[in-house]
Amino acid sequence: MTRKYLLIVSILLELILYYTISNTNKTYIFFRVISHTIIFLWSYQSLKPNLTKTDLLVLLNIFIPIISPILHLFSDKITSVVFELVIISIGNLALIAVFITQKEYFNSKLITKTFLQILVPYIVLPTLFFYFVLHPTTSINEFLVITYILILVVFAVTSSYFSKNQRVSMYLTISVGLLFLASGANGYRLFVTSYFFDFGLVRIATVFSKYFLALGFITNKRLQQ
Repeated sequence: MTRKYLLIVSILLELILYYTISNTNKTYIFFRVISHTIIFLWSYQSLKPNLTKTDLLVLLNIFIPIISPILHLFSDKITSVVFELVIISIGNLALIAVFITQKEYFNSKLITKTFLQILVPYIVLPTLFFYFVLHPTTSINEFLVITYILILVVFAVTSSYFSKNQRVSMYLTISVGLLFLASGANGYRLFVTSYFFDFGLVRIATVFSKYFLALGFITNKRLQQ
């Protein structure tokens, strides 16, 4: 319970600083690091002592948001955004490896049924959003953005086949949904236009995406013990 309170407080302090006194001097980033560190330490404590290769790849993905904002302190907007795209993609590739190698094998009928369920939210909508909304306005290298989105889509699709357990699947589905929300909202505010509570929406969606991702893998490991 203390962990949840600390997480909520760190998110609130980050947003309060961003929207009041620290939008320019970037001290709000300190609390961003704290919130993701809380999730990382909780994940580590929950997955040990027998850390598998899967656990390490999951921890890598959860650790990346701790270091991804560092470049914001020392570089221009474009450089820091490119760095975040690259490092987040690396974290997502790590989880794709987990989903592919550790997935439970379903029969072909269930594979088709699942694919039809995720086709629109995980493939069609992200593609349309990029092509009609971000593509005309993005100032970032187009190849990099397309690669990031493709990795994101593959990450989402492969996560759908990871477990037949309803709780694990629910947690991962929530995580993926929040990740898409965070990525889309952030892309829109960076490349199209700012909007009310844009930074807050991105940060809340990002933090809880990692929280539910961790919860999914922690639950999965406990079920296997």
